Amino acid sequence: MNPDQIKTKLGLVMTWLMWVKDGGWKWIVAAIVFWYFVKYAIKIARIINLHYLKKHLVYMKVTLPRSDSKIDQEKRTEKDFKEKVAIMAQLYRALYEIREMNLLNTIKTKIWQADNVSFELFLENHELSFYVVVNEYYQRILEKQITTFYKDADIQSSKEPYALFEKGKKVRGYYMYTKRDYWFPITTYKTMEADPLNDIANVLSKLQDGEKAALQMIINPVASEGWRKQTERVGTLLFKKRALPWKIPIPIIGPILGLLINAIRFMAPGKGSNAPGASGGDSYVRMLAAKEEAYKKIGEKAGQIGFDTSIRIFGVADSDQRAI
Repeated sequence: MNPDQIKTKLGLVMTWLMWVKDGGWKWIVAAIVFWYFVKYAIKIARIINLHYLKKHLVYMKVTLPRSDSKIDQEKRTEKDFKEKVAIMAQLYRALYEIREMNLLNTIKTKIWQADNVSFELFLENHELSFYVVVNEYYQRILEKQITTFYKDADIQSSKEPYALFEKGKKVRGYYMYTKRDYWFPITTYKTMEADPLNDIANVLSKLQDGEKAALQMIINPVASEGWRKQTERVGTLLFKKRALPWKIPIPIIGPILGLLINAIRFMAPGKGSNAPGASGGDSYVRMLAAKEEAYKKIGEKAGQIGFDTSIRIFGVADSDQRAI
């Protein structure tokens, strides 16, 4: 960015600040109040709609035959584990299309975003069960998709949920979240050396008689493709060793302050290298292989399908200490 461009942008910022000082702040406050009113009104309406739809949920218990012979166990390799998990990755891609089944469903999902699918592990009496919970509107589609990728799957459907909660028992629930922003990728099965389900099963096997546990992963196809563009933008900035936009975690005024601060920060000329094929201020920078590989994964993530995901864990026991 040359000096003339910087002066122009600074002039625009100063003009905007003068407008705010002369009374424009009232319009800004009114716009912010209106925006948050609409935002939370939509959220409340969607929550009410989800409570209404819960009576239409179907609980599908999925069972797969397991080869436990000694020969089969000896033949299991890391490659086999990854190939099996890759089948589930294909199933996720197929489930992403449920919001586009027909025009009416597309409109409904855009408004209510209620096309949730929940994959759940439930442990009771030392027996681990796998459930898929979905609105009855999508039941047949889910059954077809599951049996397409898992031909030996046995599916038993019920309108009654499994008995997780029990009178007189203590319940503790937690949800999982990522510490970093969504554009940073998580570890996938492609880089794992062992099946993570084995680790989960080992932890659940320590439960005592009468104790229960459940792990729920609720997914919903992302309604907007904006996350892809933002992820690509962040990946490009990191490869150029450019600063990422600041996020200020203050309600209402945080986004406005962040916008102003980032506008000023990005007015500074970029620091580029003499990388082949790139201009001085818009060049990609060579870095350590491990860091470069991590940034490449951000670009790979931008090319994947996206789900809004909630992961919840529940423990049920006779005491608070055991439930935790």
